[in-house]
Amino acid sequence: MQFLIAGTNSRVNAVSFFEKGFGSRFGGVKLPYAIVVDGAGFIRSFRPIYDECIRGLIRDDEITGDFHPPYSGAIGYPSIEEFLQLPTPCRMEIIDAYFVFDILRLYVHEPPLSPDVQWLICSMDVVELRGAVLVIEGEVIQD
Repeated sequence: MQFLIAGTNSRVNAVSFFEKGFGSRFGGVKLPYAIVVDGAGFIRSFRPIYDECIRGLIRDDEITGDFHPPYSGAIGYPSIEEFLQLPTPCRMEIIDAYFVFDILRLYVHEPPLSPDVQWLICSMDVVELRGAVLVIEGEVIQD
């Protein structure tokens, strides 16, 4: 795993996030971050989380009798492989609704457990397979 802040390598224990107020309670100067991980490893780690959520959504649809598209224009629930191939806006619509914190927790501790924490993640803007790696991008702010 590689963690970059403004293009510079950073230690993962120097970064954290808070679920409460994520994306809205931060002021100050924001810098871009990127978490770069093995794509196959991400799929192995994320698949149980993804599959459990999709099963829950399908159960909800069966109970209500209504299909609630996971992204605009969806006609069904994508497999994890299909999900990762969706156009970025559709993929991020699903992630924003269901998975932001699940994905962050795969790689980042929450809440800050260490005095080494220097950065707080305040957004997740892109989750994308790029060849053999998965890249997560957004913004951090200095803690």
